[in-house]
Amino acid sequence: MAAAADGSFALYQALELQRDADASEIKRCYRRLAWLYHPDKGGDPERFKEISFAYEVLSDPERRAQYDAKGDALFYSGPPRSAEELREMLMRQGPGGRLRVGRSAEKFAVLKLSLEQLYTGCTKKLIVKRKVVDTSEAVRPCAQCAGRRNPLPELIRGACRGCNGRGKTWKVGHVSEDLEVYVPKGSAHGETILFRGKADEEPDCETGNLLVVLHEEEHPRFKRRGADLYMKLEISLCEALRGFRRVLQHLDGRRFVVVSTEALEVLERASFKAVKGQGMPLKGQPFSFGNLFLQLKVGALNAGVFQQNPWEQALRERWIEFLGFPRGNLGELIWGQLKTQPPVVPFCLNQAISI
Repeated sequence: MAAAADGSFALYQALELQRDADASEIKRCYRRLAWLYHPDKGGDPERFKEISFAYEVLSDPERRAQYDAKGDALFYSGPPRSAEELREMLMRQGPGGRLRVGRSAEKFAVLKLSLEQLYTGCTKKLIVKRKVVDTSEAVRPCAQCAGRRNPLPELIRGACRGCNGRGKTWKVGHVSEDLEVYVPKGSAHGETILFRGKADEEPDCETGNLLVVLHEEEHPRFKRRGADLYMKLEISLCEALRGFRRVLQHLDGRRFVVVSTEALEVLERASFKAVKGQGMPLKGQPFSFGNLFLQLKVGALNAGVFQQNPWEQALRERWIEFLGFPRGNLGELIWGQLKTQPPVVPFCLNQAISI
């Protein structure tokens, strides 16, 4: 990477990065610092603007290449002589040193969605309350800091409490807007949907963006891991030995049948069976799906005393010996289950899913 003429790279310092950082590191550091210095959470607004501008430049490969070649000279003709000049330098763009229009802080909103809505996709209405500039009164310099953004000497870092470091005051209005949020099928928990210009307004700057964060609510039957779904299914001991058939209802309301004709290898612990193509749809690929994993668990058994005649006693012992189970309580329980529950009769597999 070529060195800049003046050797100064304030944008990397603003994001606390090395110059050889890759795109994922830049994005990770930006999210961490933006959350830390966000004005809505009591952070420094000017520091947040520096972080946002640094990420805007370094996340663009073309602009980052220009910045790596020229350094801070790409935005400012001379070295900064004070903290205020450094802020002004970061708010300039282009070799001509034109003042860059600032942007207000980003705003976040949480949209709660059920797993059914994430499976099928949906459009939901979201009411957003935001601040706007009331034009009935003029924008004035802050009375406490006289527009300097910091009433104390520059060596002492700190923002003015009267204007929160903005250097000006204005009348604030409040509005509510109804937004329609389109959620594609297969969207995941934590994903964001961008609405440009829907953040809080500030005078003499561009309105920031609104980021709607998707929050997946807990489902009573299904658990999601990526594109796969997990579901607990309790079966009897007889079904574990001789197979089972179940009619299940999916997240979109349709019903499907799963059939297993194999005995479970492990009876005392949970066993998993995969149903291919019955998981979550892949985002951007509406005809591709993950898998559904059934966590099979043998239900609790009630031990009882079975009264058998001599021929039934002999048949019971022969059957237990044939299955390979030890004599004792476990063999008695298996025999009781086999007596009271009929075997599963396999049916047409073109109407069911075999697992």
